[in-house]
Amino acid sequence: MKTFDRRKFFVLLSSAGLLSACGAKSKLLDTVSIDNQVENTLQFLYNKWPEIKELSDKAFGLLVIPKVSEASLVYGGSYGKGALIIEGKPIDYYSFVGGSWGLNFGVQQYSQVLLFMTDESLTKFKNSSGFNLNAEFTYALQTDAYNLGVDIMSSTAPIIPIVFAQGGLIGGISLEGTKYNKLAK
Repeated sequence: MKTFDRRKFFVLLSSAGLLSACGAKSKLLDTVSIDNQVENTLQFLYNKWPEIKELSDKAFGLLVIPKVSEASLVYGGSYGKGALIIEGKPIDYYSFVGGSWGLNFGVQQYSQVLLFMTDESLTKFKNSSGFNLNAEFTYALQTDAYNLGVDIMSSTAPIIPIVFAQGGLIGGISLEGTKYNKLAK
């Protein structure tokens, strides 16, 4: 009989946990549920930080991912679903899939909104495969329970990502990649 290998078991168990955290893809997209979550997320964001409402009114479009779940132990994964909002209405639905590798550990959930500040950035996003290594984004992160910072450089960028409502704890140094996939309705 083979000896029980704890490392292989731990890697297998961790992998299964990360994959299950990403959720199973259903055959029918629940657009009503996503629309409600998007509306609630934007309402929370605008109530907490009214200056973001002014900034988003200038945007050509918003990609709202109400809940991104992330787990990491050397290898990490994240997943969420949301809607592309143009002129106040959901136009398309997208999934957010991220992966990382490095010295990371933890779990967290957060909300993310991408503000497309130019028509060109919105068009490029809609026509692209959606992959990014985070090199082009400047993140606006919640620094405490009452403030959300967007620096001056971010306010002139073609795409402004806003991350807020973080819960959980995750940290480390890693190489990360993100892919936004358009979902079929």
